[in-house]
Amino acid sequence: SIIQIYMEVKVYNNGVLDDTITVSTGLKVHKDKWDKDKAKGKDIEAKLINEKLTDYKSKTQDLLNELGFMKIECIQEYKAEINNNLKIRLTGKVQRGRVQEQISKLQTYSFEYVLNHKLENEKLSVDRKRQYKLILDHMNRHFNNSIPSMDRLTEKDMLGIKEYFIKRKIKHNTLVTRLAYVSAIVKHAIKLKIISSSPIPAKYNPAFVDGEREVLNEEECLRFIQMDDDKLSQTKKVAKYCFIMQLFTGIGYGDLADIQFGNIKENEHGSFIEKKRNKTGKPFKVYLYESEQYLQKLIELTGDEVKPINLPSIDYTNRLYKRFAKDLKINKVVTTYTLRHSFSVDWMNKGGKLEDLQKMLGHTKMQTTLIYAKISDQRLSEQMKLHQSKSILHRLPNKLKAV
Repeated sequence: SIIQIYMEVKVYNNGVLDDTITVSTGLKVHKDKWDKDKAKGKDIEAKLINEKLTDYKSKTQDLLNELGFMKIECIQEYKAEINNNLKIRLTGKVQRGRVQEQISKLQTYSFEYVLNHKLENEKLSVDRKRQYKLILDHMNRHFNNSIPSMDRLTEKDMLGIKEYFIKRKIKHNTLVTRLAYVSAIVKHAIKLKIISSSPIPAKYNPAFVDGEREVLNEEECLRFIQMDDDKLSQTKKVAKYCFIMQLFTGIGYGDLADIQFGNIKENEHGSFIEKKRNKTGKPFKVYLYESEQYLQKLIELTGDEVKPINLPSIDYTNRLYKRFAKDLKINKVVTTYTLRHSFSVDWMNKGGKLEDLQKMLGHTKMQTTLIYAKISDQRLSEQMKLHQSKSILHRLPNKLKAV
């Protein structure tokens, strides 16, 4: 028979058991595979159940620790706090019959609570999580550590935080990004039903400006590729081969870091990487060819039984890229995105198709890829030369008689 698993919290009052609060975890297991407080066996199902139970116990203890620091005057209030919060803390769901009560309570939750809830419940990159936490720091500075609760934020407050960023004289696209993060937190509050309408005024978020982006030429790329491994530390060697993989395939750093064994495939055309982009969820596919040896080098340097590639944070790698550029006397700001951009520009300069580039980069919209359709002088010259070599008009005698 199948049994359901519950989490029990025993509440004592002056050393005497006062109550036992029971919350369903939503987990089920066959009776023969249950042993006191854990699933028996070494199969995947038992392992997953036990991992979830360990996580639930940790979350329950965290809640009890938090309640221990609160000024709760009576045992009934303490039990009410457990009843109201434990279910949603474990499973994200509100106790049956308490939905409206929970929604009313959430209206007093802070900007920080909503932000942390978003970080805990959405799959975000380490860099993106860092950017969200930076937004919280800025909000605290602007409001002198007294950010209004989500239900009290007004259009005036939103315009105030926008003006705060503008006064800091940050770059336009950085402003756009930060305001987008603020808006995302407000939208998450609406999703949680903490607020019913958005305080964000119309035309709050300006558009990105497509400015000049750094591109590495072939000679500069060769300087990176030809760095002597024997003179590099383990971490710098990892950065070097990440550099080459990005340059040769256009793959984003986050996607490279997140590659699983199942993403490395092979067919009659050769080896390739196929996965969904971390940033957009859009599938992409890139064939490896010459870059396969560099992927194998990364696996050799960083892989283990669980994951083929384990990379440092994008911030740390960017610092190494910039350090490499300085040592190689390349007067350009080199980041992980510089390589993705350099690959794309080189692809178009060599006559590659925009549609294929979109599939390799994993762009959701062709409009994003269209920035690489801007024809460079090199591409313009080469395309004209190719056209004239194929056109019969350009094979006529050079000297024509006037009629």
